[in-house]
Amino acid sequence: MSTKKDFIDILASKMELMNMTQTELAKKLGISRRALSSYMCKKSEPSLDTLSRMCKECELDLNYVLSVKEDTTCMDELFIKADEMRLVKYYRELNQQQKKKFIDIAAVLCKALK
Repeated sequence: MSTKKDFIDILASKMELMNMTQTELAKKLGISRRALSSYMCKKSEPSLDTLSRMCKECELDLNYVLSVKEDTTCMDELFIKADEMRLVKYYRELNQQQKKKFIDIAAVLCKALK
């Protein structure tokens, strides 16, 4: 299944960026390092629940990762950085009217900074 291949490649890249070892991830997931190694070597496929937990631990969006095509070349598109996540957190705390103002202000700010 090509989606699995994409997911595992993306997961491995993200783990490298986070300086996370397979042993550390396996411990966080509550699975053996051997089981995780089997997934990472593409010898077996994790359950959907395990895939979901892998994404959570590595700060990846499972739905987005599974929809990525093999020709994706820019890994930066897949990873939300801490400052970007803060903006999302602020946005999610707003009501609908405030969200509209937030977007409008962000658009004006982006224009002004260019």
